[in-house]
Amino acid sequence: MDGSVVAATSASADSGLLNRLRDDADWASVGTSVDSVQTASGQLNVVLALAADAAGGSGHFGALGADGAVPSS
Repeated sequence: MDGSVVAATSASADSGLLNRLRDDADWASVGTSVDSVQTASGQLNVVLALAADAAGGSGHFGALGADGAVPSS
């Protein structure tokens, strides 16, 4: 799903829409998400996640992300 990145606050990752998306196995296997966008580092992670997604990767990043705080590529 190139370009499919959902970004939200850490509150959403804890108990909101982002939490529900990450719990959906079908979406979580192809989508990319970033939490903590209320912080500067979270906003930077959105750009890195878009780049990783465009390169064919996916993952779930941020303070509550299962794949770590920062996308690696």
